[in-house]
Amino acid sequence: MKKEAKYIDDCKEILNGMWDGKSELDNNKKFPVGTIQYLIGLQYSYLKDVDHMMEYFNPALENLAGTPYEEDIRRIMTNLHVG
Repeated sequence: MKKEAKYIDDCKEILNGMWDGKSELDNNKKFPVGTIQYLIGLQYSYLKDVDHMMEYFNPALENLAGTPYEEDIRRIMTNLHVG
């Protein structure tokens, strides 16, 4: 898989269409929203933009708790010496 960061804006647009970012998420929306948050944070990690990465990884950790994505987020954070 290529480590590219050219889809950040597209992913943000998808996320904004799924959730307003303010209201509480229903359990059935946590995984899809968390997955998009993960994808945005992942792209910021490729850019080494830790502040923006964490803006999306922190809520993704909550929304993706107990999934392989949580493990991957924690691994990325460790590799970038965050958290």
